[in-house]
Amino acid sequence: MFVFPSLRRVLLGLGLAVGLLSPVAADAPRFEFAVGGALGIGPDYPGARSYGAGVGAQVQVHRLRLGRFTLAERDGWREQDGFGIAPALRVTGARKASDHPELAGTEDVARAIELGVRVQYRTEGWQVFTTVRHGLRGHRGWVGEAGADGFLALGAQTTLSAGPRIGFGDGTFQRTYFGVPGNDGIGVKSIGLPGYTPRAGIHSAGLAVGLVHELSPEWAVFGGVSYDRLIGPARHSPIVAAGSRHQYGASIGIARKISLF
Repeated sequence: MFVFPSLRRVLLGLGLAVGLLSPVAADAPRFEFAVGGALGIGPDYPGARSYGAGVGAQVQVHRLRLGRFTLAERDGWREQDGFGIAPALRVTGARKASDHPELAGTEDVARAIELGVRVQYRTEGWQVFTTVRHGLRGHRGWVGEAGADGFLALGAQTTLSAGPRIGFGDGTFQRTYFGVPGNDGIGVKSIGLPGYTPRAGIHSAGLAVGLVHELSPEWAVFGGVSYDRLIGPARHSPIVAAGSRHQYGASIGIARKISLF
């Protein structure tokens, strides 16, 4: 699934379904992947009231065969039914207090790199999934999402998906993006926001809607909209109080499938 950033927030997704599924067919490609790009709009940072436009990109393996076994498999532009395990990579842009007056008193957040795994179960009509990642740079916490989607075919080449989402993280992640340095909760307006130390928990709940239209076996266009409401540790953050609990996003893009060997 493609994820799209604002100007200060760059996200890169990487999908690879893993599992010994079936013997290799003689005429099947040994390596098939899709590359794509899109334009999107979203909050400048988690909890921001302001928005920015930007570009996003993704590389996604559709088929990988080693010897007699398939280690990744898709049905055209559709993921294979059943259980799947995929590595997950996300890169999030830096947040600078100097770029936003409402962030006075907060610490800058460096560009973050997160690596983890996505586990899902999919059928013809629905899917459920959970993604967990660990910060390698920018923060050293654990963060993830969980959700479900229902699928509706709008024709032979067009599929609509929609479902709920929740976001969660440990205390390290929450403090990085929603915490404010300080030993107490009494703010002094002249030096910025009041101190706040959030704990681990669910920080967002929302809904995502996506659409994929296959132009051909090699090309597809896609788009999506999302809404998240910041809750739990994020709800009480002075950063969110100065910004907004309501986070919206939208995107549109195109992808091409490439076969090698």
